[in-house]
Parts: sequence; structure tokens; C-alpha cells
Amino acid sequence: MATSSMFRIAGAAATAALLAAGVTACGSAGAKTSAGHTAATPQPTASTQSAGSPGSPGAGMSLDGIKLPATLPTGIKDVGTWNWNNWHGWAKQAFANKRIDGFWTPTRMAAAKDNALRVNADDLASGGSKTTETPAPVLAHKAPRPYTAGYAVVGKLYGNSPQGAYVCSATVVQDPAHPGKSNLVWTAGHCAAGGKGKGWYRNLVFVPAYNSNGKTTDQTKLTNSKGLAPYGYWWANAATTTRQWFTAGDERGGQTQYDYALLKVVPPKGTTKSLQETVGGAMPMWFNAPHDVAKITAMGYPAAFPYSGTDLYHCDGKPGDLSQDPAAPADYRIGCTMTGGSSGGGWFAKRPDGSLALVSNTSIGPVVPVWLAGPRLGTVAQSMFTDFDRRITG
Repeated sequence: MATSSMFRIAGAAATAALLAAGVTACGSAGAKTSAGHTAATPQPTASTQSAGSPGSPGAGMSLDGIKLPATLPTGIKDVGTWNWNNWHGWAKQAFANKRIDGFWTPTRMAAAKDNALRVNADDLASGGSKTTETPAPVLAHKAPRPYTAGYAVVGKLYGNSPQGAYVCSATVVQDPAHPGKSNLVWTAGHCAAGGKGKGWYRNLVFVPAYNSNGKTTDQTKLTNSKGLAPYGYWWANAATTTRQWFTAGDERGGQTQYDYALLKVVPPKGTTKSLQETVGGAMPMWFNAPHDVAKITAMGYPAAFPYSGTDLYHCDGKPGDLSQDPAAPADYRIGCTMTGGSSGGGWFAKRPDGSLALVSNTSIGPVVPVWLAGPRLGTVAQSMFTDFDRRITG
């Protein structure tokens, strides 16, 4: 949802730098994996913030920490054939999320719009036999304050789209490669990328335990102190989502079965502690959870009417199935009155050993908010997570 990056290669010096990068920094360029997901891979340079090109076909180059696809010009003659449309098309595929200190002011955060995927009866008409009876509405309840222990792992995710600032929800999840020191955040795919033809969003920042003390319902009166962001601002520097969402997702619920994303974030200035150490925990992932779990708890920060976006809510219920494509895995669906802003928030269920784990995230809901649906995290999600963890967090 951020404006597409614009790249201006001006003069012989910039051209020379580009060509030099092609000679010295070849590597994989956000290549699609066999499991069908795409990742933005940072380069090991001091200037790197984030990188990647989910649609690029093969090896690529690095320039100022941003991954360039193999189809970029490789000689002076080729440069002359690249016009604005070439650059614009590639820019939408590149995840570049440089930290801008002070960007997310209370006023800007308060003005952020919810980023919900709302569907109507016609959008669901293509569903098949996997869809079960519509659940009864379940009233969302406020989480107890302050947001400590298990609640601190949930927060708000802000970003920019071509339409302006938006807000979602997200969850701190465990990183098997760094036990006890995770910097990974799980959210919806549509909270990180726009879907078909829209590319990655920009200025993505995670704010765990937002407004933990509940000092006010007027976000503009909060400050950048402990009241608003008790654990600070965590900018994303790498991201991955599914190929299905990135290339075919849409605002009417297309590809919601694959509507999830994983972000790696960096600590705020002045600290070296991981996100997990800072908030006091991280949720384990439960891939391939059974369809018939007894209860799911969905959490998030609903921001659309009648909610204000200042409070953490949850809904609890036994999930049913929602299918828009009988050939794809059915989504979980529960009754819930949370609105836009809760998108991307984690869904949790008890594993056989009694521990809670993340099994889904809020993806879509109807125009009238009476239920929510979220994807089942199967082999595609597990492969996406494992591959990203191996290549990005090493």
C-alpha cells in the first residue's frame, strides 16, 4: 500500500554503478520456490534495509542494498532500451523499507485507515461444498490491560499504500533459528503487499502492545512515549508472502487461502535486544493444524466503526469452513464482530499438549461485521516460513 518506488538512474556515474553491481553482486533475486512463495532477501551490505523481487525469474544484482532482477540491462546498449515502464514494473516487486525515524507520528497513525478485505454474498458465490453454515455473531471483547505476558505479542502494523497510510494487526512468532531471540512478525499478506499487480507496500512498522495502558481513546493525544509504543517501533527490513497472494490476490477476497506474510523487523535505535526478549515472549507456529480444533481465539486492533483502533480485542469460537475455491484449502471461519484494522491479527488454538500456538490470521470478513475468516496454514505456509527463516535470519 505504499507508493511504488521510483528509481532515477542519472548520468554516467549511476549507470556505471549499476553495471558494476551486475558484475560483482550476482545472487538469487527473490526467486519463487517450489512451494509457491516469494521472499525479499536482504544483501549483506551496510546500506541494506530490505530487498527482494517476488516476480523476478532468476538471478539478480544488488545496488545500494536493493535486489535487482536478472532482466535489468547488463550493458550500455541495454540501458537505452529501458523506459519508465520497465523501471516502474520492477519497482513494484522490490521490498524496500528504509527506516525513517519520526515518520509515524501520533497524528499520522491516527489518520491511518483500516486495510480490510470485505466481501459480499456475490464474492462468496464461487465457494463449494467446503463452506459450512454461517456462524452466529460473537461480540468481540477487550483484552485486559496492561498488555503484558501473552497479550504483548500482538500489536499494530502500519504501512503506506498508494491510497495512503493504513493499519493492520500482527503477532510476534518464534524463530527456530534464534530460540528466545525472535525478530519475526506474522500478519496477513494483504497487510504487506497489494496482491495482483500492486507489489509491496512501504514504511512498514510494527508497534507491539500499542496503547497498553489505555490512557486515551483519542490517538492524536498519545505521544511517542511509553503510552503509545511501550516497546518502541520495529521497522521491517525483509518480508515474504505467497506467490498466490502476490500475483493473484485481490480486495474482494481472491486467494485468501494464501493471505499471509512473514516480516523480519529490526530493533529500535538504542537497543540490541530482540523483539521476543523485549516483549517477553513469542507465539509458536502450528502448521497443518486439524480442521476440527475445539476453539480458536482471534486477536487484533479493530479500527473501523464502531471501534477506535486504540484497544486490543479478541473473539473466541469453534471454527467452521469458508471456501471460495473448492480446489484450494478452505479457510477457518468464526463468528466475530471485529472490523477492519484487525486484519493480520493472529488466530490461536491449543495444541494437544495444551500450549497455545498460532494457526491462522484474520484475512476477510463481510460488509456487515458478523464473522471473520482466516487461512489454514498448511504445507505452503510451512515451506514459506522455513525457507524465509533459513535465508533471511541467518
